[in-house]
Amino acid sequence: MRQNISGIAAKVLFSLFAVAFFSGMTFAETAVRDLEDVRLSIEKSAMPVERKAPLFRKVSNAVSSGIPSPDAAVIVKRGIARGFEARTLEETVDIVIGAREKGLPVRPLLDRLQQGLSKGVPPEKLTAATRRLSEKLGAGDTLISGLSGRGIKVASEGERAAAVYTVARSLEHSIPEEAITSLGLKAVKQGAPLSSFDTALNSMTAFVEMGMPVEQASGLIGKAIDRGYSEKEMVVMEREVSAGLREGRRMEEIMKDMEKMINNGRPREWRGGMEGGSMQKQGSASGMDSGHSHRKGPGPRPK
Repeated sequence: MRQNISGIAAKVLFSLFAVAFFSGMTFAETAVRDLEDVRLSIEKSAMPVERKAPLFRKVSNAVSSGIPSPDAAVIVKRGIARGFEARTLEETVDIVIGAREKGLPVRPLLDRLQQGLSKGVPPEKLTAATRRLSEKLGAGDTLISGLSGRGIKVASEGERAAAVYTVARSLEHSIPEEAITSLGLKAVKQGAPLSSFDTALNSMTAFVEMGMPVEQASGLIGKAIDRGYSEKEMVVMEREVSAGLREGRRMEEIMKDMEKMINNGRPREWRGGMEGGSMQKQGSASGMDSGHSHRKGPGPRPK
């Protein structure tokens, strides 16, 4: 069995050094070290002998396809430590490889797997959650492609990947695809870039996370887009809702006040930020320059 894995490792090593000729030795050195760690972990594991070589081959293929070797190593080693079966680990790696082949951002999938393993999520549940996220990333990719076809401005592939993940996260929070598409079309009509749509959808998702009904969240953000709110102003809206909840106010009351303020003014005319009393106009612009929102995500934006 050791001979089989070693043979696979030798072939992968040759491929990695071929890549290194063009991209630099650091990549190859890191990948070789990580794959050696994976090989040793698989060989020492209690999984059936006949499943060891196929698992190592699958991980090697993932790294060769562009999946970062440190992530692949962490997932396999933690999975083995958690008692995952070889077939389950192969299945999870397959999900990531499949997403990569479709041009989807894989960072959210890798982070989902690593977080689930750290928290001790059962194998079947973690695999199912990762597959669902992959499906939602696919839906997000299709939706963003549609907006691109309608003329929304995309600054970079990184910005596009971030927007795809934002759509996927919104779908995970049961925000209907129709509501997301409607928001995107409003952004297109306003001539807004993809980054503005991304921020608007993040804000809408944040509202839902804070307990606002989807219909009301969609309506408030839709009005803000219609009025040409900037990305910073969207963030101020989030902070106003968050501050109201921290002060113990009911969401129904906060929504009514927010709608009145959207109809009567712009965020720069509001209290600004999360400091201060209840939502009131003060003519202060301080909230416009007070950092970033409380967004939830996988850390670095997806790639």
